Amino acid sequence: MSGDGGGGDAAPVASGRPFDGLTYGTRRGHPVSGEEAFVVHRDDDGRVHLTLRSLTRAAPAAPWRFLFPLLLLLLAQRCVRRRYLRALA
Repeated sequence: MSGDGGGGDAAPVASGRPFDGLTYGTRRGHPVSGEEAFVVHRDDDGRVHLTLRSLTRAAPAAPWRFLFPLLLLLLAQRCVRRRYLRALA
């Protein structure tokens, strides 16, 4: 499954009971190199849990590396992660 023209491509990571999820990885030219996975799990009591896994580093050979220090990129990622969690609350 391909992305919508944004910074990455999405693909299903798991499908079926008791969980579903997807992952996406960045494309060449994106300021960071990495992937994120979103997995929703339903336990035996019917409670739903979200696991968000993120593996990120500055893109190895891109002009972004000099324009935006890794610390700035990681802070931006943390901000986006908080927005994900707020949207689910």
